[in-house]
Amino acid sequence: MRARTLTSAIALGLAPVFATAGEDAFSLPLPEFKTDSEAEQPADAASEGESGETPGAREPAADAAGALTSPKQPASQGGAAPERVVWDGTPIRVILPVQGERIVRLPVDQARIGIPPALNDRLRVLSREGVLYLQPTEAFEAKRTLVEEPHTGRSFMLDVEAREDGPGRELIIHDEAQDAAADAEPAEAHPSGGKPPIVDYVTLTRYAAQNLYAPERLRPAHPGIRSVGVDDASIALVRGARIEAEPIAAWSGGGYHITAVRLTNQTFEPVVLDPRSLRGDWLAATFQHARLQGAGHEADTTAVYLISDRPFEESFWGRR
Repeated sequence: MRARTLTSAIALGLAPVFATAGEDAFSLPLPEFKTDSEAEQPADAASEGESGETPGAREPAADAAGALTSPKQPASQGGAAPERVVWDGTPIRVILPVQGERIVRLPVDQARIGIPPALNDRLRVLSREGVLYLQPTEAFEAKRTLVEEPHTGRSFMLDVEAREDGPGRELIIHDEAQDAAADAEPAEAHPSGGKPPIVDYVTLTRYAAQNLYAPERLRPAHPGIRSVGVDDASIALVRGARIEAEPIAAWSGGGYHITAVRLTNQTFEPVVLDPRSLRGDWLAATFQHARLQGAGHEADTTAVYLISDRPFEESFWGRR
């Protein structure tokens, strides 16, 4: 048996869903495991900034070692100071420049935005790690949109409109309650005699995803989670489907074990993944993508994060 630990990673704020994600009212999926074609999609709309690059249009690119690197932090467009507003439950007015782009930073790790049908052909949106990149193609009056953080349910309302002379400077939205809570955390972050940080399903899943796909400088540290070995031999994890499953990394913390398993479609037909079809005894299963394309397609591979109260081998081989 060979043990294999984590060696590469991408910066992403995973939004765990402990079931197969279906179609919803939101126009954009979570920006996870971006393919090259998805990364190139917004590249034809240039930023109004002095750099000539479109913030957010450049997706992570693989280096020679196969690790993915994250794009540079976008600067305020035109060098202007960013606009800052505090979310207090009142819809926030967001004015966009026609044929330009405006960046909106939200106080969340991940965001989904529901676009009104009237704006489907007039507004292009990219959502990545709590940042929205908004590009209107024509002017339109204010339309209310809902932005949601998937794994917590927190939501914000934006009144979005586009004008020919709309501002292009960055908009940063603060959450007053969240900022106050963050100010109170340092005393608990380095407990000398206090309680250790809580490790739950969400914490474990996010930690595993970030460690698996983030560059080394962005890998999180958590005093309550440690890496453990796992046998990387292929297993028949998915019932009723020809999907190769390879455990690639595992961790333990808070009395739980989490294992990242790479899933690769071995057929030429798309497969919809269902956590109920997984062999083993799991407390939670989170798919990075709920659908695999046919073999040979750039989206024929994804990952599943499995949480159990025992080491992976015991949870899988103990009950099938």
